[in-house]
Amino acid sequence: MLEDLRAFGYPPEEIQKAAADLMAQRRAPDAFAVHPHNAFAVRLFLAMQTQWSSVALSTMSAARMVRTGLKYEVLEITARLAGLGEISADDFIRIRNMEIDALEAWAEAAA
Repeated sequence: MLEDLRAFGYPPEEIQKAAADLMAQRRAPDAFAVHPHNAFAVRLFLAMQTQWSSVALSTMSAARMVRTGLKYEVLEITARLAGLGEISADDFIRIRNMEIDALEAWAEAAA
């Protein structure tokens, strides 16, 4: 991307700003503490970050995507391919609780 900016004649200070912005985006998010009993479920929940069902809602003047829940049909394969292993019933309950909390937070943010 930065080479493209140079090719299109962007000033060096703009290229440096773009490079700094890219580096800021690549930084890892803040760490957070996880109780050992929840570690598997949190890892799986994070691995499922692209596995949300959603619907498009629109009016004549606005549109938005609304997540409706996790795609449970890929839960076990995601756990296996992410190297996490088998999902226990307790872990499934923890995943569902995190899903509910995430959906509530997104709904609150959209309001």
